[in-house]
Amino acid sequence: MSPAAHGTKLTSTIFFICTITLLSLLISSVGKTESYHPPQGTLVVTGDPWPPFADPNDPNLGIAPCILSKTLTNPESKVKMLFQPWARAEIAVDEGRADVLINCAKTDRREETYYFSNPYIKIKLVLIKRSDDPFVYTGLNSLSGKRIGTVYGYAYPDYFINNEKIYKDPVKTISDNFKKLHANRIDLIIDDELVATKQLLNMPTPYSNNFEIIPTEIAPIDLHIATSRKNPSGSKVIDLFNANLKKIMDNGVYQDIMSAYQANKSSIK
Repeated sequence: MSPAAHGTKLTSTIFFICTITLLSLLISSVGKTESYHPPQGTLVVTGDPWPPFADPNDPNLGIAPCILSKTLTNPESKVKMLFQPWARAEIAVDEGRADVLINCAKTDRREETYYFSNPYIKIKLVLIKRSDDPFVYTGLNSLSGKRIGTVYGYAYPDYFINNEKIYKDPVKTISDNFKKLHANRIDLIIDDELVATKQLLNMPTPYSNNFEIIPTEIAPIDLHIATSRKNPSGSKVIDLFNANLKKIMDNGVYQDIMSAYQANKSSIK
């Protein structure tokens, strides 16, 4: 099967799985959170573009919105997907301009601020280098002195963040990191394996050949939806999501979604 035919089949499969309930899933993108005021009665879900987990260019908006279409929507309610940089998404939830934060990893600080759902995906952190870079990863110590591209607000392992010998250089998006890596302004990028692979697949071949993914021994990280502890309905949203997540895991719909996105390695068993 040609790549084009495979892509058509994949899109059709995902559309069939998600389209009915996604009719009530709206999409928006804003430049400043302070200018946004959600309609009354609308459940606002927010996060940054992070294909394939959250993708404004995907008709079904990515894996997480597809799962939310099966767990948080019903005929009486609407869910609005608000794409914005991660740091702004956190502020929007903290200040009550959004209700749900998607693709959120637990940290001690966040657990003081948010209610967390059961995990619905897991990620595997990898490194990306320039193809002409002779660097060989042999563990955390081999990153000493390296400039590592990160993303503002993302949660990374404490032993990585707290290592002062590793220089972290945050930007708004992983796409910005690839631009900086190509320009030799950073040495490496750290991000999820599936996300990095998706980025490379979406690049023109001559450009994508400039990069190489390096596996690491970093343990997989569970991701959740989160709601503010200041939100009176926050815990109820989490309970609803958890109950319906179990249902779609039991009836096979969850695995159908993950398989349609070729994301089985990111599935929660």
